[in-house]
Amino acid sequence: MADRRPVTLIITTVLLAVVALPGCGPRAGVVSVQELGGLQIACEPADALLYVDDRYMGSVASLAKRPLPLPVGPHRLELRSEGHFAHFAEITVAKGVRHRLEVKLRKEPY
Repeated sequence: MADRRPVTLIITTVLLAVVALPGCGPRAGVVSVQELGGLQIACEPADALLYVDDRYMGSVASLAKRPLPLPVGPHRLELRSEGHFAHFAEITVAKGVRHRLEVKLRKEPY
């Protein structure tokens, strides 16, 4: 009977390469620090929720301590708070620039 060790070794090597190597190259969705800008936000009420490009980022109160890093380019912002009209804004983030947004949400009449 033939020795199967070389075949097993080749199969193991190929499987390891398939599993391990995809993590070695550039990863999609990962942005280098040099390609970031920031967003500092102040909102009344402070419990308003921030969405960037339709993704929940947190409450304004939790984001008030430091700027929110954002990739360079255009972004759609939305602030929501129960009992208030939502506020929408569009910003274009530039590399290394901190944007500041101050918003006072209007109360709903009912």
